[in-house]
Amino acid sequence: MFAAVTLLLTGASERAFAQEDDDDEDAIVVEGEPIERADPRQAGASVTVVPLDERLPPGSDAGDAVSRAPGTTVRRLGGLGSYSAVSIRGSAMRQVQIHLDGLPLNPDGSSAVDLSALPFEALRRVEVWRGAAPAELAASPIGGVVDLRTRDEPVPLTLTAEASSWSSLRAGVRGGARLGGTDLLGGASGFTTRADFLAFDDHNTPFNRIDDRLRRRTSNQRSQASGLLRLSGGEGSWSALLAGTFRDESLPGPIGGTPQGALTTGWLLAGAQSRVAPGTTLRAWSQLRHETRTPLDAVPNRQVQAQAGTMASTLGSVRPDLVLGATGQVRLDVQRTLGASDAPTRLTATAVAHARWSPTDTLLIEPVVHTQAWLDRGFGEDRLRLAVNPRATARLDLGDHVVGHAAGGYAIRPPDFLELFGDRGAVQGRADLLPERSLWADAGVRVLGEVSTLEVAAFAQDTTDRIVFVQNSDRTLVPINSDPSLAAGVELGVETTAWDRVDARLAATWTETWVHAGPYTGKRLPRIPRLAGILDLGLRPTDTIRLGLDLDLVTGNTWDQANLFWAPTRALAGASVRYTPGGPLPAITLAVRNLTDTLAQAGPANPLDPDGPRAMRPITDFAGYPLPGRTLLLGLTWTPAAKPPEAPR
Repeated sequence: MFAAVTLLLTGASERAFAQEDDDDEDAIVVEGEPIERADPRQAGASVTVVPLDERLPPGSDAGDAVSRAPGTTVRRLGGLGSYSAVSIRGSAMRQVQIHLDGLPLNPDGSSAVDLSALPFEALRRVEVWRGAAPAELAASPIGGVVDLRTRDEPVPLTLTAEASSWSSLRAGVRGGARLGGTDLLGGASGFTTRADFLAFDDHNTPFNRIDDRLRRRTSNQRSQASGLLRLSGGEGSWSALLAGTFRDESLPGPIGGTPQGALTTGWLLAGAQSRVAPGTTLRAWSQLRHETRTPLDAVPNRQVQAQAGTMASTLGSVRPDLVLGATGQVRLDVQRTLGASDAPTRLTATAVAHARWSPTDTLLIEPVVHTQAWLDRGFGEDRLRLAVNPRATARLDLGDHVVGHAAGGYAIRPPDFLELFGDRGAVQGRADLLPERSLWADAGVRVLGEVSTLEVAAFAQDTTDRIVFVQNSDRTLVPINSDPSLAAGVELGVETTAWDRVDARLAATWTETWVHAGPYTGKRLPRIPRLAGILDLGLRPTDTIRLGLDLDLVTGNTWDQANLFWAPTRALAGASVRYTPGGPLPAITLAVRNLTDTLAQAGPANPLDPDGPRAMRPITDFAGYPLPGRTLLLGLTWTPAAKPPEAPR
């Protein structure tokens, strides 16, 4: 059955980062020191905290929240609730680690996490760490870490319901209470959609305009149920968490392709953490994932992946200007393909040594040495790998509310089970794959004002033996180690409520990439846009009404290694109005997503002849999937115990 929940160590005498939102105005405040890091925005790493509040567009999920951080690009497969995964600073999706309250969902990049399938109702904020990750997470990813944080205190009972175009329905509930000395937090949601929006289909024949059609998207339906339960007590000294998702969906394939069958996924995570002594925390977790992929006219492929791990962390001062810490982690991964005789396993041991040195009152230096060993067993072959990943961050106080920061390091990601062993279906494995390696650095400035924040940073990342999937002559996917490449760019984040009744948030990233060896030397990496940005604007004409506008732009995105095929510029706009009467009445939201519903754009029919005949080309997301159609949404949010809204300060 499911592996047991356990306990572990973590740096304890630090304050919790708390940020109020409109839905928690009458929340019960818990006294004490929860197991939580200090304000992450004071770190030497590049990090953005995205609160999950009314500034997010209606119908949002965890992927929408993550995309509000600079440096991120969320890749979707079209429509509300569709598969979405994040790339940070040009990384692959497996090079980003996803955590839930510090518990790893894909440690060491063991998979690409679907953000749309994660429990969302009980979350309060998202922390996006780009490059350097907190040492206590025992993570050293190439791209960065996304840590989804639950609400810090019990919250009032809140019910949500949404109905939108394309037969889409969503309902959710969250709430909390204090039972004796234990705080209870829970959230659950259900979602279903047919997603049969119109899309422009050229049948992948740009020279033949006769077969171009506007077609309804078929085999695109999906349904999902997810939930999260969290217990905490001892004035924040311990917590336990249980989360899970069940998802059933069809696989429509990209534009011009054929449906690829269906996928059913079940996922369950259990974890606990406890402060066993001042400065020492114990954490443990286990998770189970069951996946059934049913191709058309083929035998279903069923896989079970199980994982259990435990981690201890301690932190203590040895003198006023020096704090030393250590973290140890042991993890076991098992994958089983039903009907197969072998089950590959991976045993991982991690040791992290880190320090916080303050040579002056304004300078903080944090070196980290992350050492890891992997033992892979499966299909008659054992393999042992060892990696040492050093990194360091520095923070310099430049004045009131102004912080300079810099970081650099080395990271390694070993191939995961899918890349090594395949799935006995459309994906073949290669046991001779080399680990991905990356050398990275960044530097920037963070301004933290009372009503505004500003982030500006430059970054560079040199990656060797990046693992990509290519199609062979048998029309199956095979992973290979690609040629070395460099990604560098600038990211900008702005957030302000400086004007009465107006709020604004901007996240923008300019990324240049180069392959610097092999046959594609000088070419860009595919599916990494040159410019990506999101702008959220809010206006409150009265105390009870908020008007919202969101803009999402992606441009400069090539599809292939030779840079012959370039995706048309993708621009999505949305608008919303929210009426919050207060008291026992529910808040009402009306919204439109993909307002312009632009489906196609004229471009060269032959990429080798840019001045030749023109043809209409479908505007798609990153993998050839169409953009969601124009979506009308009506939502209700009811908090029976809510207070009347206060006038903005």
